[in-house]
Amino acid sequence: MHALRGSGRRSRSAQLGVTLVEVMMTTAISAILLGVGVPSFVDHVQATRTRSEAQELRALLNRARAEAVRRNVPVLVCPSHDGASCLSPPSAASWSGTKIACYDADGNGACDESTADAPNPIQVRQAAEASVRLAGPDAVVRFNGHGTAASRASFTLSTGAGGSAPSTIELAAIGAVKLD
Repeated sequence: MHALRGSGRRSRSAQLGVTLVEVMMTTAISAILLGVGVPSFVDHVQATRTRSEAQELRALLNRARAEAVRRNVPVLVCPSHDGASCLSPPSAASWSGTKIACYDADGNGACDESTADAPNPIQVRQAAEASVRLAGPDAVVRFNGHGTAASRASFTLSTGAGGSAPSTIELAAIGAVKLD
């Protein structure tokens, strides 16, 4: 019986732990998997941020249009430096900052004073996340009391890295907002 024990087999209690080769192989495989997976995860996160920002802008435009119809008064959507008034004049790049929707009942192209019946601004959207670029028209978006826009407008959203396809929002003259 003792001859069987000495035949080269190890007892189970003698095999504890892992060898250095096993640790190195596991580390190498993990590094390869991370190297392949992390870039695609970063692209996914950036695409999700861009899409989220596009959906928020679409919601702001739709809310402004609905308020214009509900109150039968012009409503503006514009970039703002203070969250209370329109930036004048807006530029394509200024849309990445704070955006507001506000009443313009007197039609002068600026936000009206806030009242109890018509608090202004109607809605404020904070600046786009730093990794998302938003370019819009060089003009304020204006909806009339029928919900139509004074002119067509186009917005483009993309990530700073350019890794994902840009999202676009098209505002038709009839007031319809389309997100691509």
